[in-house]
Amino acid sequence: MKTVSDPGGEIEFVATEDSITASLSHLREAPIWRGSVDVYSAGMIEGWIAKANNFLASVEIDIVMFGEVIGTTASHISRPDIAQIISFPATFGYKFNISTVADDVAAALRSRLKARMGKSVTVGDALEVRVSGTKLNLPMSPALRATLIDVESLAQDLARNALGTFQNEFISLRDQYLNATTFSDGQVSDVKVLANYLPQFHPFAENNDWWGEGFTEWTNVVVAKPLMKGHYQPRLPADLGFYDLRLDAAHEAQIDMAKTYGLSGFIYYFYWFSGKLLMNMPVDRHLDKNYDLNFCLCWANESWSRRWDGSESTVLMAQRHTEADDDLFIQSCLKYFKSERYIKINGAPLLQVYRISLLANPKATIARWRKVVKEAGFPDLHVTICETFGLENPQEFGCDSSSQFPPHGISAVERNAGLSDLIPGFTGKIYDYAEVVQNEISRPRTPHVQFRAAMPSWDNTSRRGLAGNFFHGATPELFQTWLSHLVRHARANLPESHRFVLINAWNEWAEGAHLEPDRLNGRKNLDAVRNALAPESNALAPLQGPLDGSNDDEMAGTRRYVEGLLNSNLQMSKIFEASYSATRPPKGGFISLPSDLYELRNAPSDWAVYLDDLQGMALESIKIATADREGALSCGGWIKTGRQSMDRSLPVFVTLSAPGSGLSGNRFGGIVSDRVNRIDVVQLLSLDKEESWCGFRIDLNLSKVLPGVYDLEFIVADASSLSRGYIVASEVRVVIG
Repeated sequence: MKTVSDPGGEIEFVATEDSITASLSHLREAPIWRGSVDVYSAGMIEGWIAKANNFLASVEIDIVMFGEVIGTTASHISRPDIAQIISFPATFGYKFNISTVADDVAAALRSRLKARMGKSVTVGDALEVRVSGTKLNLPMSPALRATLIDVESLAQDLARNALGTFQNEFISLRDQYLNATTFSDGQVSDVKVLANYLPQFHPFAENNDWWGEGFTEWTNVVVAKPLMKGHYQPRLPADLGFYDLRLDAAHEAQIDMAKTYGLSGFIYYFYWFSGKLLMNMPVDRHLDKNYDLNFCLCWANESWSRRWDGSESTVLMAQRHTEADDDLFIQSCLKYFKSERYIKINGAPLLQVYRISLLANPKATIARWRKVVKEAGFPDLHVTICETFGLENPQEFGCDSSSQFPPHGISAVERNAGLSDLIPGFTGKIYDYAEVVQNEISRPRTPHVQFRAAMPSWDNTSRRGLAGNFFHGATPELFQTWLSHLVRHARANLPESHRFVLINAWNEWAEGAHLEPDRLNGRKNLDAVRNALAPESNALAPLQGPLDGSNDDEMAGTRRYVEGLLNSNLQMSKIFEASYSATRPPKGGFISLPSDLYELRNAPSDWAVYLDDLQGMALESIKIATADREGALSCGGWIKTGRQSMDRSLPVFVTLSAPGSGLSGNRFGGIVSDRVNRIDVVQLLSLDKEESWCGFRIDLNLSKVLPGVYDLEFIVADASSLSRGYIVASEVRVVIG
């Protein structure tokens, strides 16, 4: 039996099997609106509401504080207790969080609360829940009406809400500064971004014969169609339009755009077939006009077929790899190598080979090439193999390095299964772009020199129709995350002379891989390149002028804001990348922390961690805890950080490290996302109120932690410079079995 008082005081519902019908009948005889306010806690309001003559109707209610409507919600939450009483399975419950109100409302409420600081304010004094469009307020129990509101905590919640909007405005300001920033002639990055360049955007005789008069790459692009809901097709150009590369102006606009956004060069596909050149007009023009952008060649050394995937069926232009042909090829490259714009590594021209394994005897061929190039006056030739068709190891072929060539060589699972809205007859494969970013970020370093590469997206259905493949969910933001990681990887792992990061591609429109602006994303993929490369100082450049005395404080404050945002953006990017790691266990788990996450330091002596519980046990004198790798590490407590504020947005990690491993030791860690407002600690220790978010609660999966004994520690970001983090040790060791 369960008894609930009717909020109008007229009916008592007694939920027994014998009385359900009678109760329902009485309810319908009562006034039409029935409900109550059941809970007010930490700004959360909960209760239930029903329309007696239509239980299925969602009832809209207004939340009123101090006489003003601050928000509206409706019954949309399951309340099994009410449903059981009236024997009707509807959603009668509602919830409303005051801290989520609109910014102007939050500001007005804070003003009202400020006048009530230090005074006793009850729920009954402050709150009304009213049926929208009526004057009917839902009742609440006498005990709830008399409950005191923590005015200071509510004001803090509202202030954080306003701060969130404030920070969003600063983020917008940051983006304005970044978007106004371009790479001028005097600005260069230590990492050079090179993009593959397809020269097939002009008619030529062979294409006319093979594909029809006037055929260019645009012919395939414009006829593409979406094959499922959310499939981005057709991809149509924006700023540069449907350009024709026979026009100098079209090529020059591409080069100007590439330079503006920080690219260092184009990698021109070089279609050389036993002395026959196709589509060489753009690279020859680049050479002849000495355009102010570096370039190099990628020999597309496979036969050209009617299919676009490198197969040898229906060959249109055969590629012969005889010794004489291959020697003739390197001779044809020399005029390009001699250009001051040609990309070189310590004086050695950089040459990509798309399918090195097709050479008759790769090692012998490369050795002959080196001899020819040295005789032409160069110190050597740097040959990089494209990681295509399973090729990975350059030493196997006598080459110097390898170049990633996505989507070749990437790891992703086909996602076709379960997609019910695919067009009938589709036989291609669909992959998840975000999964690719996951896996590429966590890819281990190779023992040889490897030039990493990213693709802004990839989709060849415009060429292959229902048999095409595409990577769903590509966004400029994910592309920037991937590219930013590759830029940092190049800085950490490649000599300054050849810190190259590659992009597939500048203009592969029929493969959905292009940096050139389109009608959906505009220049956002170019923005991603610039943002991945640009030092923080670029965004601050507009703020570095001399102060005139009238607005010194304002300008200095703006500088600090932008600097802080840039640091936060960098740190959040790292955290985002860590969260995208393929080594990450299921949500809420420990991962192997990136070694460059922070510049780690030992915390000052007055910093400390205090644990309230560990593995479900209250901590008194417990110094050792055990945990199963199949389970989780669960604990709660708070962190004391001296004078540093523990703002809720400050990054905090929990880590497990080998005893005595020091600052440089390997660590498993997880983000402390569940921060707790510890007013009790503030009051007990007479701390500043800014310290109230020093509390935490964690419950993290241990499946990726190796068995062993670990010190339980925390990393707290330095609020003044988010590139640093402080290790705060607990007195507990955890044995993982």
